[in-house]
Amino acid sequence: MKLLSPLRYPGGKAGLAPFLTDVLDLNDIRGVDYFEPYAGGAGAALALLADGIVRRISINDADFRIYSFWRTVLDEPTWFVDRIMTAKLDLQEWKELRETCLSPVGKDIRDVGFAAFYMKQGSQERVRVSGSALCRERSASISQRLRAQRSRGNLEIHRPAEDPAMGHVLRRRRARAAPVQESADCAVANQLLASGEASDE
Repeated sequence: MKLLSPLRYPGGKAGLAPFLTDVLDLNDIRGVDYFEPYAGGAGAALALLADGIVRRISINDADFRIYSFWRTVLDEPTWFVDRIMTAKLDLQEWKELRETCLSPVGKDIRDVGFAAFYMKQGSQERVRVSGSALCRERSASISQRLRAQRSRGNLEIHRPAEDPAMGHVLRRRRARAAPVQESADCAVANQLLASGEASDE
């Protein structure tokens, strides 16, 4: 299976893409917009988009760190690729980025996004593997391809409050979701979801 997502998610949803394709075909809705409120690595969504099964994908994640990753890689891919290529990949950097992930409130969204990517790439024991030239080039290449998809209008990242359809899906699933860490960027969305003001349309 071709890897389309920059994030490593063991047991992720990419393997569901053929099943989702069948569901769309059985309902004769191939070519629709696809919304994924708990995207994670967005493996299934990206596969559906790459294969032309859906017209456009809109992704989000309840985890602010993952949201920050997607927002940064799509809005500032050059910064993100440069950050990958200049990462020190030592224990001190790992500790600093881990702290950013543990306490993201008040930190620059780009730093939070990169920290999430770095920590997803591997644990302390795998930092050297993550820093290989091959991994750096692969990550940079995927980031550039994602930017190209966005420039064609096929890929969007949303906070729950930005999209009524996304907000509706999130509200229905909120009871089963892990608690969202409050931050300045999540506060409005969480208030909307809690009060039921997000549109059901």
